[in-house]
Amino acid sequence: MRSTPINPDWIISGNPQARTAEHSRSDDDAAVSAIWDCTAGEFRWFFYWEETVMILEGEVHILAGDGTERTLGAGDVAFFAAGTWASWRVDNYVRKVAFLRKPFPKPVALAYRLRSLLRGDAPKSGIAA
Repeated sequence: MRSTPINPDWIISGNPQARTAEHSRSDDDAAVSAIWDCTAGEFRWFFYWEETVMILEGEVHILAGDGTERTLGAGDVAFFAAGTWASWRVDNYVRKVAFLRKPFPKPVALAYRLRSLLRGDAPKSGIAA
């Protein structure tokens, strides 16, 4: 794992130290999976890409931009939309696997959905925790 410092302007308290190890990347660079861990501290985080996380070890207290509060522990899964902020408070340590996907630009996403409708593809559903 390599050190991936949190933007100092985002740190609210403490001295959180983060590390990342990329696991895989799609050929088109639009999807990545990685392991990420972090020591104690509180910080804001901006999600540039859509991100689904599964907590592997420890826990994190999250305050989403809409005011929703959650505590995620080992085995919990959560989704963060691209373009959103969340505050993360790690009391001791947290380790997660992250699945990141670069969202299509809106016109491309709409065209893709229209194509799926015209082809009669069944709508995809997912669970966001």
